[in-house]
Amino acid sequence: MAGSAALAPAATRRRPELTGANSACRGVRAAAALSAALVVALSLPTIAVGAAGGLPGGLDGRPPLVDRADDVTGLPLVLVEQYGFEVNGRYSLAATVAMDGVTVEEIGNRTMNYLLRCDLAGYNKVTVRDTTGDVMFCDSVYLNPSVCTSIPFTNPRFVPIPGGPPEGRPDALRYVVDLQIEGTVRERQLFFYFIANCEMLGSSDALLTWGSGKDCAAAMDAEPDTPMRDLPQCSFPSLADRPATATVQYTFSNPDGFLSSTQVLMLPIYALAITVWLVMAVSWAANTWRARHCQPVALQWRMLNVPCVKLVSVTAEYCMWRVRDMGAPASLYDGYLLPVSVIARVVFLGVFFEMLVLIAKGWCTTRARLLAAERRNVYTVLLLFVVGKLAFNLWGASFGSVALVTALVLTVTYIVLLYVIWFATVANKNALVFQLEMARRYRVDESRLALWTRYKMFRSLRNSYLGYLVFKSLSDVLSWNPVFVRTSPWVPALLDEAVEAVFYASVMHIFRARFRELPRGAAAAAAAAAGAGAGAGSGHHGR
Repeated sequence: MAGSAALAPAATRRRPELTGANSACRGVRAAAALSAALVVALSLPTIAVGAAGGLPGGLDGRPPLVDRADDVTGLPLVLVEQYGFEVNGRYSLAATVAMDGVTVEEIGNRTMNYLLRCDLAGYNKVTVRDTTGDVMFCDSVYLNPSVCTSIPFTNPRFVPIPGGPPEGRPDALRYVVDLQIEGTVRERQLFFYFIANCEMLGSSDALLTWGSGKDCAAAMDAEPDTPMRDLPQCSFPSLADRPATATVQYTFSNPDGFLSSTQVLMLPIYALAITVWLVMAVSWAANTWRARHCQPVALQWRMLNVPCVKLVSVTAEYCMWRVRDMGAPASLYDGYLLPVSVIARVVFLGVFFEMLVLIAKGWCTTRARLLAAERRNVYTVLLLFVVGKLAFNLWGASFGSVALVTALVLTVTYIVLLYVIWFATVANKNALVFQLEMARRYRVDESRLALWTRYKMFRSLRNSYLGYLVFKSLSDVLSWNPVFVRTSPWVPALLDEAVEAVFYASVMHIFRARFRELPRGAAAAAAAAAGAGAGAGSGHHGR
């Protein structure tokens, strides 16, 4: 055979658990069943939201889409949300800030909290940091009307602290303020919403210029003999150590749905990805089925796992964005769809790298099985990679120690996997080059040998893999670039999906099932050359 699986030496013993077609078919059936189950499970929330009438969030008296509470103790600036509005986009936001352990005298008649609404230029100004990493907002552009729109929190009140005041401070109370806004945006704009708490941190130049200390100049004129630090209008104590909590409820929407204008392209991207991977899976299965009597197709059936699992992953992504666009509450997104999408993505990466390792090591092409030590090492690294990726994506942001450990495990295992795939591919190519040199000594036309077909396959795999590494690195850089994260998050998503689809399509083309038979004379010469070069090739395969 000139095909991939047919090129394995016929006399090599096969281990049923790794190389048999029955095992491969069982894996494909399991992947297909899992894919169908997950697609149905992912479709249920979309169907449920649609049956409930869709668009249930936050406007026209409906419950808000997002309802969350954040600890803002000592934080001068807290990002609530960023959202891209189309023309006639609508917003509804209600917020409450509560600070414990303060007295009436410490607050006075100041406005302690503001909601900021900034465009992209304003965002870049208010988030400037100093050399130590601290936000300079309170010392520079606090409440500057030329930078952002500032909306004060209102309805200040003091209430008893639940559970009683702190020990030794019987007069301490809870300070509570509210804010509620609703309206329509008349032009296409990307807005960032912040809660500003600079008044909690004490006096600053910007505070005296734009904040509650703006009456400082008038007080100094009225009392010229009093030092500025002694004037209540010019000096404020720091309350950064007092526990503070912000509760925010909001809904943002556009005329065509609830996705931000920076996110709407996610739907066509993942719809296209579903179509592409479905076509790849169906065409690959059909080609393998047609070739099942021409050559062993265990490798090809095993390769079908990748598009099947990827189809589940992109379906999960599409359902997640679709449900968000339909206006489902954030609890459904954060509590169900996002974890399922992450799990599907991580499972795909595990299956994807497993298949690449098997192909690179020559399973069913240059040899029938992997050594026991190889299997143990490969699947140990794969398991660590999958567990680390899953832990980092689901819990890494909440626990610093988990993020540090899993990031280290991910980095090491990812580098090991990339190296193993590259090294095994190059090692197989070099072994085949040696065997072809042996065949030339028999004056055999190398273009008619199965060895030549194998060599071209691994050479093409090396080139495709090199391109994948380059463009995947570019995709990763863009996904961490703050410009794309804020304004065009669909760009790295599109590049990531395109790189994976093009790369695996090239791998499928290289290792597709063939239908033509190898001439008998060439087969005999190939067997002789392979036997002569077995000693050289075995050293590469055992690595």
